[in-house]
Amino acid sequence: MENKEKMLKYTKKTLFEHGIKPLKKLSQHFMVEPLTIKQMVAAADLGPDDHTVEIGAGTGNLSLEIIRRSGKSTLIEKDRRLFRILKERFMEFSNVEFLNIDALDYSFPHECKILSNMPYHLSSKLIFHILKYEFKVSVLTLQKEFGERLVAKPGTKNYGRLSIHAQLKADIDVIRFVPKTFFWPPPKVDSVMVRLVPRQVPLNNFEQKIFDLIINSVFKHRNKKICNAVKIHSETFRKAGIPTERVLKVLEEEFLSQKRSFEIPINRYMEASKQIAEETRNNGLSK
Repeated sequence: MENKEKMLKYTKKTLFEHGIKPLKKLSQHFMVEPLTIKQMVAAADLGPDDHTVEIGAGTGNLSLEIIRRSGKSTLIEKDRRLFRILKERFMEFSNVEFLNIDALDYSFPHECKILSNMPYHLSSKLIFHILKYEFKVSVLTLQKEFGERLVAKPGTKNYGRLSIHAQLKADIDVIRFVPKTFFWPPPKVDSVMVRLVPRQVPLNNFEQKIFDLIINSVFKHRNKKICNAVKIHSETFRKAGIPTERVLKVLEEEFLSQKRSFEIPINRYMEASKQIAEETRNNGLSK
């Protein structure tokens, strides 16, 4: 299918023949723009040595390009109706694995590549799930606003917990804008295509625990000074074996205590977390 009209016609015809109406609650909007599909595949640089996993394969429009270029392809589709379409369409290919499961229950293979026109309602959960694994690269189309939050910089309105947790674990870049007309049925909002490449997290387990506690606490009170936000969650820190006074002391020393959460770059949060961890260990309080 070399043009959008043919891909759109195929998608509608296939769904009609199987008696399927796309479900809004599952964010079922199917990519029908071949050039954008080719750009996704190119951004992932798929080759015969790659194991590629697609989340939410749908009617298989992106899947076909993945199968043609990958040594092994795993197609994940939770909807049993669409799962049957995929098996019918690609049953003759020997390098394809079909999984009728929720992607949140899937353990991604080491060094795999991940592609997805991601269901909007699951974007946040899926991103955090993916980032638990050591994949090579992930290329995703996401709701535009969500994609902007992923790459947001300190001091901007979109900079928050999602930005920090994602950027801590991956280098993220926006490849292109994807208009809603490239999907059928078209969603209410436009999308962006993003690429994630995992990066080494320079925190040990205890430092990561402190980092997560700080981020999850202070961004609940985005407009408060960070010292006041920490005080509100003093019981949370105490239960984790980290005295609030030690957290506040380090924040003061790092000249962060009077700033607000969204003004602070990731590296400053990491530096503070390492310092808090060191002082806690030195005082014999770490668990």
